[in-house]
Amino acid sequence: MNSLHLTPLGANNAEIRYGTNYVLFSYQTPVAYSDQNGNVYVTAKKWSNTTSKHISKWVNGRNFTKVNQDVIDNLVK
Repeated sequence: MNSLHLTPLGANNAEIRYGTNYVLFSYQTPVAYSDQNGNVYVTAKKWSNTTSKHISKWVNGRNFTKVNQDVIDNLVK
């Protein structure tokens, strides 16, 4: 079983790593993730400007695919 590692990234955003997967949280909402192959997925749902900034900073120029919010929500259930 993989352990979870929480890394605060700044005010109101953090990353959780489990194994080689990462999930970005803005406030208390998961909004992006990267999988074990390094593929990056970002919510297609429009959140606040602050959350959009959190996502942009985390993506950091990497290519990404937009997915429905429920896909990301299901990762953390």
